[in-house]
Amino acid sequence: MSIHSKRTEQQKESNRVYMETYRKIHRDKICEWLRKHRLLNIEKYRERARDYYYRTRSERRENENARKQEYKRLHPEVRRNDQRRRRALKFNAVTDSSKIISSHICNAPNKCYWCGKRLYGNNWHMDHVIPLSKGGSHTSANIVKSCVKCNTSKGNKLPHEWTKVNQLVML
Repeated sequence: MSIHSKRTEQQKESNRVYMETYRKIHRDKICEWLRKHRLLNIEKYRERARDYYYRTRSERRENENARKQEYKRLHPEVRRNDQRRRRALKFNAVTDSSKIISSHICNAPNKCYWCGKRLYGNNWHMDHVIPLSKGGSHTSANIVKSCVKCNTSKGNKLPHEWTKVNQLVML
C-alpha cells in the first residue's frame, strides 16, 4: 500500500468522524433545511418515490407472495377456515370470523355431535347442522364436530331428513 492511499484512508476516516459530530451538534438545523428543501422540491421527491415504487414493484410482489406462502404453510388451519368462509359467502350465508369459529371448534368436546363417538387427533370433520346449501349460516351456532362417517353420510341433508334415513339403515 502506498503512502498516498494510506493518507486518503486517514482523511476519509477523519472526515467521517467530523461529519458524524457535526450532524449530532446541528441536528435541528439540518432537519429544518431538509424540511424546507422538500417543500420547495416536492414534485421531484414525488417523482423519485413514484419511480422507486414502479421499479421495485415486482420484487415487492415476490416478497409478499413468498411471505404469504410461508404463513400458509405454517398455519394450515387458517387457510382451511378461509376456504370454508369463502364457500359460505358463495351461498350468501352469514359468517363469523375465522377466530371465533376456530375457538368454538377447539372448545367443543372431542366427540361426534351426531353419534357420540370419541374423536381422536384430526379424525373429525367440521359440519354445518343446517347445510350452507339449505340456507344455514357459517357461524359457531351452526357448526359442530362430527366423525367422518356421519358427516359424509349426512351430506347436505337437514338433521331431521338425515336421521330418518340413518334410522332406516340402522334397522
